[in-house]
Amino acid sequence: AEGTVTATRLFDPQLVAPTGQYVKQWPLGREPVVNVGAALRIRVLAPVDVNCECYVEVEI
Repeated sequence: AEGTVTATRLFDPQLVAPTGQYVKQWPLGREPVVNVGAALRIRVLAPVDVNCECYVEVEI
């Protein structure tokens, strides 16, 4: 179960067909920033069972 979300920021919301694919590469200097101590969440909603692979590259 997901925790309660009080505030959100959408970085790149997309509607992708189940048979489609989507890859996002941010231009240098335009990457989204998540503050230290904050949470980053990838949320996937699908009407049926599908396979989904997600990843995030983090620079510390």
